[in-house]
Amino acid sequence: MRDTHRRWVPVLAACGWLLAAPVLSGSTPPATPDPDPAARLEAFARAYGAVRFFHPSDEAAAADWDRVARLGAERVLAATTPGDLERAIESVLRPLAPSVDVFSTDDPPDPLVPPADADRLTVVAWQHAGVWLDGPPNVYRSVRLGRPSPMQVTGPPFGGVIQALDATPFRGRRVRLSADIRVESGQAQLWVRADRPGGQPGFFQNLPNGPVTSTTWDTYAVEGTVDDDADMLAFGGLVLRPGTAWLDAFRLDVEGAAGWEPVALPNASFEAADRPEGWGGAGPGYTLDVRPEASDGDRALRVSFPSPDDPAAPLFDARVSPEETAIIEIGQGLSVSVPLALYSRDGQTRPRPDGAELDALDAALAGLPEADAGSPSLALRAADVIVAWSTFHHFYPYLDDVEVDLDAALTEALEGALQASTPADHCDVLRQLVSRLEDGHGNVRCAGVERGFDLPFSVEMAEGQIVVVATADSAQVQRGDVVVSIDGEAAMALVEAEATLMSGSPQWRTHRALRTFGRGNAGSTARVGLDRERRRMEVDVARVERAPAEQRPAPISEVRPGILYVDIDRTNDSLFTARLGDLVDARGVVLDFRGYPRQMSTTFLNHLVDEPVVSAWLETLRTVRPGQPGGAGVDSVRWEHVRPMEPHIGGRLVFLTDARAISYAESILGIVDHFDVGTTVGGTTAGANGNVNPLALPGGHQVAWTGMRVRRHDGRVLHAVGIEPMVEVRRTLAGIRAGRDEVLERGIAIAAGE
Repeated sequence: MRDTHRRWVPVLAACGWLLAAPVLSGSTPPATPDPDPAARLEAFARAYGAVRFFHPSDEAAAADWDRVARLGAERVLAATTPGDLERAIESVLRPLAPSVDVFSTDDPPDPLVPPADADRLTVVAWQHAGVWLDGPPNVYRSVRLGRPSPMQVTGPPFGGVIQALDATPFRGRRVRLSADIRVESGQAQLWVRADRPGGQPGFFQNLPNGPVTSTTWDTYAVEGTVDDDADMLAFGGLVLRPGTAWLDAFRLDVEGAAGWEPVALPNASFEAADRPEGWGGAGPGYTLDVRPEASDGDRALRVSFPSPDDPAAPLFDARVSPEETAIIEIGQGLSVSVPLALYSRDGQTRPRPDGAELDALDAALAGLPEADAGSPSLALRAADVIVAWSTFHHFYPYLDDVEVDLDAALTEALEGALQASTPADHCDVLRQLVSRLEDGHGNVRCAGVERGFDLPFSVEMAEGQIVVVATADSAQVQRGDVVVSIDGEAAMALVEAEATLMSGSPQWRTHRALRTFGRGNAGSTARVGLDRERRRMEVDVARVERAPAEQRPAPISEVRPGILYVDIDRTNDSLFTARLGDLVDARGVVLDFRGYPRQMSTTFLNHLVDEPVVSAWLETLRTVRPGQPGGAGVDSVRWEHVRPMEPHIGGRLVFLTDARAISYAESILGIVDHFDVGTTVGGTTAGANGNVNPLALPGGHQVAWTGMRVRRHDGRVLHAVGIEPMVEVRRTLAGIRAGRDEVLERGIAIAAGE
C-alpha cells in the first residue's frame, strides 16, 4: 500500500518498454472480487512469476518459492473483497520484495527515487540464459548481477574448449600442440589426447611442468606419439575452478620427414566470431566468450569460472537500466509494479524489508504442512499450476513458433485444479497444461500416481486403425489384429482422449497415446475387443510391466547381400566401431532412426560425411524482463565437430524415420536432410529438439519441458512440425499381418539401388 499521487511510470507494453503519460484515477473498483476463485488465483500467478524471476532483492533470492506459492494461493482463496485480494498478494510478496507494489490499475504508484549516491552503489539485476531452476548448473544459467552465483557445481573441477580431428593421418607420428595462455586467476592447462576404437584410451599429455599460473602472455606446448590404431585426436585448453584464463593462437604440428609440419585448424586464434566457432566444450558453471584481448590478432578466448564469493560474471551485455520497473496488469482491477534493478549498499539490496513483516512471513511459510501428493490441498494444487505456468510464461522459447494462448491455459488449469477430486485428476490437469505448449519433450511425472501397467501388446496406426505389431500373449492377441475396444470403451476414442493429454506435434501425440492407452493397475486384466480379419472377438488379457517391442533385425546385421542394417536405438559406439570394416565394405547401409540413439555419440557421423557439416543452431534465449523470453537476444551454439574421418562408409545411405525420432535423433537427421548425407524414408519426425529443463513443482511432481529453441538449418520451424522424409512410406494392415516391415523393406530397396 502507498500514497496515491499522479506520476510518470515506466510501463511494460506489447511493443517494448516505454515511458507512459500519467494515469489519472477516476474509476471505482468493484465492491467484491470476481466470484470465480480461479480468477483471483490468476492475479496472484501473474504477480508471483514476475517477482520470483525478475525482482532482484536479497530476500526474494533466498526465498522458498514453492512455499510462497502455496501460502499465496491459500490467502488469495480466502479473500472476500478487492482490498482483501490486494492485501493477500502483498502479504506474501512485499516482505520479500519491499519495493514491489500491488495497486488498483487506474491509480499507479510513485516511481522509485534513486539515492543521491547511486553512481557509487552496486546495481543488482537478474539475467537469464534460459532459466536455471535448481540443482547443478547446466546449459541454462540465471545470475543476479552484483551477487555471487547461486548455482552449486558438481562434477569435474575444470572446463574449457576442445577440437577433434580424424586421427588416421597422424597414426604412429608425433604431434605437438601449442597455444598462448594468460591467467587472470587460478590455473590453466593445455592438453592433447588420442582416442582408440571402442572408447579405449590412447596417449594423453598435458603440460609436463604443471598448470599455467602466469598473468602475462606466454606460449606453451605439449606433444606425444599418436597410437597406431587411434581414430580421433582431441586437444584444447582448460581452466581449473575457480579461475579465469585467456587462450589464443592454437597451433597443431605433426612430425614429418622434413621436420614439424603445420596442420590447419579452424578458428585457431578466435577471430571468426564473437563465439568460439569451431570449438566445443565449456563445463558446469563455466563461461566462454571471445573478447578484444589477444596475443595474436585482435581477439582471444576467455574461459572463466568465478570464485563462490565473487560477483557472478554477466551472462551477456544486455541488462535493465537501474531505475527500470515493470508494471503488469494482473486482473481483478489490479496491477503490480516490479522494480527490475535495485541498488545495494553495505552488502544489502535497498530498500530493506520491514523486519516484523518478514518474520511473520517466515513463520507462516515454516508453519505450512509438508506437501502431500497423495492428498493435495486446494492451495497445493493451485500452487503447482502457478509455478509451472509462471515458468512457461516467462521462459518458454517457442512462443513465436506455435500458437500458445498461455492466458487461456492458466484459466483452464486453475479451474481444473480447483475441481480435481483425486491425485490422478490433478495429474491430468498438469498434463493438460503442459500439452498446451505443443512440446514433444513436455511431460509430467506425477508423485503419488502410479505409472500403470501396459497391455501385453504393442500397436501402431495403419490405414486409420489401431493394429497390433507385437504381442506377449499370442494365444489371445495376434500380430495384425485390429484393436476395437478396451473394457467396453472404443479403442480409438481412448487413444484420442489420451492424445489430448500429450504434448507435442500431432504425430508425436499419436505415438505416445498408442504407447500408453489402456494402461491399468499392476495385476489387473483388460477385456480387449479385436477384429481379426473380419471376425470380431473379445479376449481377457493380463497387463504387463512393459509392452513388447516389434521385432527388428539384429542391431547390426546383413539384411541382404551387401546391405547392412544398423538399429541406432540398440547400437553403441563399441559395436559400431567393431563392425566398421563391414560397414565400409557394404554396398548400402540402412540406419534405423525410429527410436533414440541413447548409446551413440556423434562419432559415427564422421564416417558417413564427405565434407564438414554442422547441426542447426541451438538457441538459449536471453531474458531480463517479465514475459519477454528472448527479449535480450539469444546464445547460439551448434555442432561444429562433425568432419570426414577414415575409414569412410561410401555405400548408399538410407535413414528410416518416423515420430519416434526425437531430439538428439532430429539433430542428426537435420544434418542428413540439409547436407544430403543420405535418403530419409518413412514418416515425419517428432518435432522436438533442444535440451530439456526439469522443473520440480510444490506437490512433488516433476515437469519436463524444452528450454532451448531449435529451428531447421534454413530457419524453418521444427518445433511441433518435424522433419518430413524424402520418401514417405505408410504401413498397411496387410503388410503387418504378413509380418512385414514395409518401411524397412523400402529402405533396403533404396540402399540396393532399386
